[in-house]
Amino acid sequence: MKNITLSHKLSHKLLITPQLRQALYILQLPYPALKTYLRQKIAENPLLQPPNEENLESKVKRHLDSISTYSTTNKSYSEYPDTNLQPIDKQNINPPNLQDHLLHQLRMAFLNDKELLIGEELIANIDNNGYLRISLDKLAKNITMPLDTIEKILHIIQTFDPSGIGARDLQECLLIQLRNNQREESLAFKIVRSYFKELSRKKYFLISKKLNIAMDKIKNAVREITSLNPKPGADFSKNENIDMIPDIIVRPYKNRFRIMFNKKWQPKLKINPQYRKILKDPAISEDVRQFINERLKNALWLIQSVEKRQKNILRVTDAIVKIQRRAILKDLSYIRPLTLKEIADRTHLHLSTVARIVANKYIAVPQKTFCLKDLFGRLIKSDRTIPVSNKYILSKIQNIILLKNKEKPITDQTISNILTKEGIKISRRTIAKYRNKLKIPPSYLR
Repeated sequence: MKNITLSHKLSHKLLITPQLRQALYILQLPYPALKTYLRQKIAENPLLQPPNEENLESKVKRHLDSISTYSTTNKSYSEYPDTNLQPIDKQNINPPNLQDHLLHQLRMAFLNDKELLIGEELIANIDNNGYLRISLDKLAKNITMPLDTIEKILHIIQTFDPSGIGARDLQECLLIQLRNNQREESLAFKIVRSYFKELSRKKYFLISKKLNIAMDKIKNAVREITSLNPKPGADFSKNENIDMIPDIIVRPYKNRFRIMFNKKWQPKLKINPQYRKILKDPAISEDVRQFINERLKNALWLIQSVEKRQKNILRVTDAIVKIQRRAILKDLSYIRPLTLKEIADRTHLHLSTVARIVANKYIAVPQKTFCLKDLFGRLIKSDRTIPVSNKYILSKIQNIILLKNKEKPITDQTISNILTKEGIKISRRTIAKYRNKLKIPPSYLR
């Protein structure tokens, strides 16, 4: 028999409390979604409801009556989430955005706290089309988590609705959808997996020849592939309000910028002072006292989370605005290279906190409103003394095509040559990638 011994082992373990998870969730919400969320919380917590014709005593009684209804299932009210205590007017709630939809599924996936945090980080880096826009190696370094664990959580997210979500490129997006449809043994799956380059160039005859399969079967498989959704997250962006409600307003002021919150949407949370009167009443039951104390604790934490959200958004915006002054005064083509890590270092905030802040927030500057994340750009190597960002290159390519295309369609190589003369060395293939991003067809189709 092997000897059994006891030993001590120190290890780091990440614990995410419900309160911290709520704070992280609030941080990433844009104002319209935050307003809806707070309206829901006010409906659930009578201590947050401003005094009106119904006094606090009656509100507490109504909530406790609701609790007693659930007690018939042999569970105490503390075992139920707050959302069970008060029905919400669904007509006043906007459709969930893509991230809310994915986060809801993530919380139903029976993950531990560490896995939930990884999932939230992955979802925070999924764009409006449903694609993951961060490498797993980079994410593993940012949040100091094992790469294999991150890959495991990503595969779980890739099973979520809408099908194809969390892919890193179009090929993976199509494979996920086919896999979720139990089509891994199909010809369509084989073509996407092994002949995606030929497929994207519509070289169906070559695929037929390499697979030694009749052309009619190849075309049937292609029809199945083209029926898939290349942008699985796009349907959620259609449900969002067309008007962009800015969280932050930036205005020039004496050679500087004044940064302020949008007062029209600024949430105002207050605790109903009547709770003190109830707690002083010696006749109240212990259930009522416990109920009020718990709701008071929840209300205070919510108010603190909202205040911290506002403070951190101002902090991050101020750092960004100081760097992107020219882009704000002129247009986005003047954006300097800027990364989330640089802002995290300047503000002494965690990288994931900065990512949550810029993900869904809008900023209003003179004469325009745009997403805060649009003020970030990658560094492009050049001979210029002033650093050049990828968004500057996008603007340059668009302008070159607009000007030169009037004479005759200009090729990607010619664009590359023009930029090289200006001290910006970019290959023809990179020009083609940027041109595709601008949704401009190649020269022979223009």
